[in-house]
Amino acid sequence: MSKNRKNSIKRYSVLLFIFIILSILFILPLFKWHYLPFGDDMDFNVDRVLELKYNFLHFNFYPQLSTYTFRSLAYPLNVFYPWYTLIPFAFFEMIIPNHMWGFVIGFAFYAFVGLTISYVVVKKITNNEVQSFFASVCYIFSEYLSIDAFRRFDLGEFVGMIIMPIAFYGFYDVLFKGENKKSWIILGLGMSLLVLTHMLSTLIVSMCLFVLFFIFFKKVENKKMVFLNLLKSILICIGASAIFLFPFIYQNIVQYFGTKTTTISQSFYPQGFGTLIMSSLNSECQNFQYGIGVCGILILILGLIYFKKLSNLSKVLYIAGSITFFMSSTAFPWYLLDNTIISIIQFPYRLLMLTSMFYAFVGGEIIAKAIANYTNDSQHSKMFISACFLIGLIVPQIGQTQLMLQNTDSFRNGYGELKKDTGVYKKFTSFQLETYTPQNEQGACSNVYDHVAIIDGNSTKLSTKNIKSEPNSIVYTSKLVKDSHDVVLPILYYKDMFKAERNGKAATVYCSENGQLAVKSSNLGPIKISYKYNFASILGIICSLVCWVLGLILLFGNNKLGRVKNEEE
Repeated sequence: MSKNRKNSIKRYSVLLFIFIILSILFILPLFKWHYLPFGDDMDFNVDRVLELKYNFLHFNFYPQLSTYTFRSLAYPLNVFYPWYTLIPFAFFEMIIPNHMWGFVIGFAFYAFVGLTISYVVVKKITNNEVQSFFASVCYIFSEYLSIDAFRRFDLGEFVGMIIMPIAFYGFYDVLFKGENKKSWIILGLGMSLLVLTHMLSTLIVSMCLFVLFFIFFKKVENKKMVFLNLLKSILICIGASAIFLFPFIYQNIVQYFGTKTTTISQSFYPQGFGTLIMSSLNSECQNFQYGIGVCGILILILGLIYFKKLSNLSKVLYIAGSITFFMSSTAFPWYLLDNTIISIIQFPYRLLMLTSMFYAFVGGEIIAKAIANYTNDSQHSKMFISACFLIGLIVPQIGQTQLMLQNTDSFRNGYGELKKDTGVYKKFTSFQLETYTPQNEQGACSNVYDHVAIIDGNSTKLSTKNIKSEPNSIVYTSKLVKDSHDVVLPILYYKDMFKAERNGKAATVYCSENGQLAVKSSNLGPIKISYKYNFASILGIICSLVCWVLGLILLFGNNKLGRVKNEEE
């Protein structure tokens, strides 16, 4: 092994060690409070992760029905809501007895992954290690990422922010780096990871990429090649995401789920631009008033002051970040976009995820230029200045996160939380059953939620003691159920999704008049309802496996891509 190679390994080993320390600092505020605060979506996401955990412990790695959580309703949430990047949280829940620490370590893990991804992406674009390091720190310690993790407990959007730089890097390479023949793979797989993480984040990123493409397409040299690469990236994205997309699309084809008109301009607790600035500075996060933090505001100000000295890319990202920041408030005329596809994002503050990423790149360049322009050429002096910048980025955000957690604590309103001493999620599950229910079955939601079956024409509330949860299956053992040939079960009916068995023999499944799943058979006994692997599910699994294997082979086959360049060779 050459000397340069050894030095490179040593340098990046130190970098990874620093990232581990920074990941621990990311979760440091939780050590004081000794519990995960009751974030907006905590109950929803805790049940999602625990469902994965219980299925994995039973060696089922394709959990489509929620039978252990969500009140054991055989709720097909995972058909409509991607779960694949929650696997690390489920893994830590499996190996760590305390629920709280399973989630805490999961947050630290993704902070480390985010630091690494951001560093590699910026390094490949700029070939500047200092800018790459500080851009990654700016991003992971941005306030909105902490809000997603600890205030909103939106695991999907949180992980989406971690993954997002991959898609933007692939897009940048496809448009402006024609010599990179594998850029379409990076874009396609990056977008696929977003699809498998959070659909709304995918929509936001897709709209942003479309706008950027429309603006900069004139500057593209080989337009034909760019179109071809974009087409290939779309195809590999669909193929790699098929494990989720195919069952999701199939269900939306075979039955009608209805459309809810949304008026994004009237989303609850909208904030004016002045309130957005104050929310960024005080981090109180009260009444859904979110911001970009003190560091984000400083980048906004410094970027404006030193705008002419920024690189062309940083200028573009600064403008894009400022526009999305402005659009996160009521100063933008959102009423013009009511009841359009853009309204699906629900809340304008979601655009702060883009602001945070764009400003992180700009902040990294500003800091790198400040260190490079430092008059003292002493290596120790520059290391001291770098350490000061690092502390200046981290300490304020830790303090703001502490304040955020304090206010989130007061927001709990007496609901349950994951505590350090017990690690038990106490109570209160709110999973919006109606959201993923077919339009014709909406009336059955109350019956299903309360475990009300219809046996011989009579409504009967089943005891949870007579409901046995299994991976992708649920068994009803009530005597009334066992002694009846025709039973309407407390499960919502979805076409071509369920199969039924009685004593090992198949039973007929059909939709009852009120929209619940009904079972009819000639024999008696306990009824077992299981997930049916239809054509869409099987094809999706095969297609995704093939696309991911081929994509990764094409991407890393020459052992060059995916590795930071060794400048000293």
